Amino acid sequence: MRRSIIRAFVGLVLLTGGCGSLDSTDDGTSASTVETTDATTSPDAATTDEADEAGSADDPDEAAGTEATDDLDEAALCAALSQDDIDPTVVELAPDRYRTALQSFVDMPDAMDGEDLQPMIDAADANPTMGVDLRALLDEIECDTQTELEVGAIADMFALYEPEPDDAYCAVLSEAFADQTEGLTPDDSEVLPEHAAAWNRLRLLGDSGDDLDLPEDEAWRLFGDLAGLGMYAEGRCGQPGVFAQTMFGAAFMLAAATGEFGGDGGELEVLPADNPPEVDPEANGDTIVSRSPLDDAESARLLELAGGNSSITGFERLVLDLDAEDDPGRYLAEVIVPVAWELEDTFFGVGFEPVDGGFFTELSFDVACQGLCGPADDWPERFASFFEESGAEILADEPLTGPEGRLVVTGGSITTDVIAGRWSADAGRLLQCQAELDDEDVALVPLFSEICRLAVARWL
Repeated sequence: MRRSIIRAFVGLVLLTGGCGSLDSTDDGTSASTVETTDATTSPDAATTDEADEAGSADDPDEAAGTEATDDLDEAALCAALSQDDIDPTVVELAPDRYRTALQSFVDMPDAMDGEDLQPMIDAADANPTMGVDLRALLDEIECDTQTELEVGAIADMFALYEPEPDDAYCAVLSEAFADQTEGLTPDDSEVLPEHAAAWNRLRLLGDSGDDLDLPEDEAWRLFGDLAGLGMYAEGRCGQPGVFAQTMFGAAFMLAAATGEFGGDGGELEVLPADNPPEVDPEANGDTIVSRSPLDDAESARLLELAGGNSSITGFERLVLDLDAEDDPGRYLAEVIVPVAWELEDTFFGVGFEPVDGGFFTELSFDVACQGLCGPADDWPERFASFFEESGAEILADEPLTGPEGRLVVTGGSITTDVIAGRWSADAGRLLQCQAELDDEDVALVPLFSEICRLAVARWL
């Protein structure tokens, strides 16, 4: 459950393209802030002292038939929390004062419906001390390091949500998250005292530049910091999209730093495909499994589409292993690539760039989920989220068949992009082909549109 919870968080962010949002009221305030549950009037929110004074007859746990106790079976509780799928009865192992928080933690995956991030905000609104209570529980027991780190990251995220909205601080957050090219660096005097430590850690991260070789405990703590600040900005301050934005950044940082979610250059896989394809015997653990020349007629047709571009002198057909490091042989794609274009290291997928061409020009192929990996019936929406959330102008749009897919051409401030995806409802991932073309190579749109049309996913 602990890993399932974090993966559910990350999956929702990817499903919304890093731009998930909450419904807002007309005055711009987050709906969750307006409709916040008054925890002080909730029976479950009574403090331990109040519950003791009320006596056993008024205890909600006893009323439900569960024996209330402050006895702590530390070993059993740690063992339960260390499982990927926690038995809901773990709540009964915790002292009364932590049960409400732990129940919210255990219920979180089922509450998340795959559409937005609202259930997390709802849980925090209903139980504002959830994060603080979870952290206190972890401090009271001694679990294995990994459990402490992963549950602690969620605890820290929710703890940062606890402070009430502050208009001046909300304005600071709005400015900080609006222009991340300047870095997240508000002054100490501008941040809430409860958030000061998180900001200090993020400043240290910024000072490290591009080096994300972090110790694992620091990476998990920073995950909680960044996600928690985004949750506060969106839920308390009514700033749509910030929580997803920070969760997206936190997940990538964690993947790069620790190798979680298929990091170290692999796919940010949230859940495995339910029915993975058979391993192809051609795969040998290398990115390029095989290569062969095109026949003369097909090569001549593509060269004509290239229009004499100096970086295009011929073509070859490659079989690529798009997940060679983490799942070799399962996701092979047959693609056409210009001869002499160089294989490029990319965080996701396999990329090629011209030796003599535009600085931003690149051709890449990826096996993607755009959300929770596994068979799905909403691949068209997932694929669309990849480019629609960016706000780029759609210059061309066509459906693909055999298998189903879509090809679009988008125009941006730096590059013109050709993006194609193919999918199947019973497959765990889609094939994505993308050509980014800078101004001097924009005439290659017809060529790379055809190359993306011709890409074949063997697993579909």
